[in-house]
Amino acid sequence: MAELFVRDMAKQGWVYDNRWGFRMTGPYPTIEPVTIHVPRRLSAREMLPYVAQGVRFLDQGGTVAGLMPRLGTSESWEYELAGVFVRDTVLVELPDLHEEMV
Repeated sequence: MAELFVRDMAKQGWVYDNRWGFRMTGPYPTIEPVTIHVPRRLSAREMLPYVAQGVRFLDQGGTVAGLMPRLGTSESWEYELAGVFVRDTVLVELPDLHEEMV
């Protein structure tokens, strides 16, 4: 698996530095990505007419945290593979013309 990683990084111009070797951590249960929709919060000025009519603004409850399976019950796992890569040139990112601050 590490050989494929080194080969893919070499295609991008990176050279593997083998003095530190690879480090693999895990297993981690797979996590399904979710889109979190944060409800719009009303300002005090926007709440004022509603409060005058007796509306109560209470905590909606709930959480954005997802449930994670126990290590023994998950059937699919993810691992993290880390290594040290170097290159001779310094990469610089330039902003697009519409992003430049004048």
